[in-house]
Amino acid sequence: MCSDSGVKLNINNADQAKAWLTVKAKRVNQPGTGTMPIILAVTDHGSPRLTRYKRVIINVQN
Repeated sequence: MCSDSGVKLNINNADQAKAWLTVKAKRVNQPGTGTMPIILAVTDHGSPRLTRYKRVIINVQN
């Protein structure tokens, strides 16, 4: 996953029903909780390679 800045973010438990990631505090408004929209891009290894995009809303917890 990439943020607006192009920095890759690691998704923990990406193959599970509940996945999570760590967001740096400087990217979240105070008090550090709320929601954040994320665009996921998943690309397969077929020929041709296909990419699917999905917008999700994540809960940010401090």
